[in-house]
Amino acid sequence: RVHRGPKAAARRLMRLTNVPAGLGPRAAALAAALLLPSSLSRRFPPTMVLFISLTLIVTAAAGAAPGGSCSVRGVPPDLEAHYEPSRPFTCVGSAGGAATVTLPFSRVNDDYCDCADGSDEPGTAACIGGRFYCRNRGHEPLLLDTSFVDDGVCDCCDGSEEP
Repeated sequence: RVHRGPKAAARRLMRLTNVPAGLGPRAAALAAALLLPSSLSRRFPPTMVLFISLTLIVTAAAGAAPGGSCSVRGVPPDLEAHYEPSRPFTCVGSAGGAATVTLPFSRVNDDYCDCADGSDEPGTAACIGGRFYCRNRGHEPLLLDTSFVDDGVCDCCDGSEEP
C-alpha cells in the first residue's frame, strides 16, 4: 500500500506518539496533539512541535463537512446514504452483478483505492477516475476528477477539495 497525503502523515504522527489503537480520527488527532510535545521535543525545534500540536488540535476539533449530513469529504448528495460511519462500507460499484466488496468504514478516504470504482476514496486522489463532489455553497455544485483533489490548486469555488 502506498500512502500519501495529509491522512497518511497524521497516521505516521499518531504512530510516533504511541496513540492507542481504536480511537476515532478526532480523538486520535487530539491524543496525538497532547502526546506529541513529550515524544518529539528532542527531535524537533519547539516551534515546529507547537505548530504540529496546534494543527492536530484543529483537526480534532473540526466538525462534519458543512452543507450536508454526510461527514465524508467529496460525496455527492445522492450517494450520502452509502457513507454511514456506524456501519461497514460497501463499494458503490459492487451492485448489479459485480462482486460485492465490503470494507470497514475506517478505510474510506484512507488514501488507498480499495474499490474498483473508486467509491471508497471520494475525498482523495488515490483512485484513477474517481469523482469529487464540490458543494460550492453560493455557486453551482461541481463534480471533479479526484486527480484535482489536494493538488494545491483550488478548483471548487468553496475550496473544499484542498486541505
